[in-house]
Amino acid sequence: MRSEATNQSPFEIAIGQQPLTPLALAGDYKGRSPLAAQVARSWNEQADVVRSYLDKAGCKMKKWVDKRRRPKEYNLGDMVMLKLLSQQFKSFRKVHKGLIRKYEEPFPIMAKVGKVSYRLELPPKLKIHPVFHVSLLKPHYDDKEDPSCGESHRAPTTVKMVTVEEMWSAQRAEGPATIMAIGTATPPNCFPQNAYPDFYFRITNSKHKTELKEKFKCISKI
Repeated sequence: MRSEATNQSPFEIAIGQQPLTPLALAGDYKGRSPLAAQVARSWNEQADVVRSYLDKAGCKMKKWVDKRRRPKEYNLGDMVMLKLLSQQFKSFRKVHKGLIRKYEEPFPIMAKVGKVSYRLELPPKLKIHPVFHVSLLKPHYDDKEDPSCGESHRAPTTVKMVTVEEMWSAQRAEGPATIMAIGTATPPNCFPQNAYPDFYFRITNSKHKTELKEKFKCISKI
């Protein structure tokens, strides 16, 4: 059996030729032994019977599957939703598998591959093969009445302005050390760290205080 990718069998790739089989010898046999010719013909007839049963089983399975299958045709440039597996979704967005959406954001169709597959334009971070079966796609429809319905309307997060002037002390708790800082807020008034609980910095060792202090000297917006 030849591969669809190389159009060659494993024997042709390994040894450069296709080995002879009993089925290949059955039609052209012209030997003196009638028993050998009879055995070769029986092999050929048995292969035809098996092939006919396989075709019959395939038609039967197709009949039952087509009762629930709804083939969908897409055109070049159509936007479709893509159904990703949990393993594929990890490379697209880092979320828990229980929070994975059934279909991911719309992607444009670039080309049709075969009869039931399509090639999509995927972002570079989604490192998977871009050809998908039509059963994994769903058409995307824009909301013409409210185009911004899918956008977030939450208020922007407020940003506190503070410049760290000096590191206070290292306090050892159950976990890593907690560095407390004295900062200058806006307007410039000095407050103890307990007035700004958001600015507790977790480090693994108290010797990093100096490095952390130098780092936050250059920061005016946290």
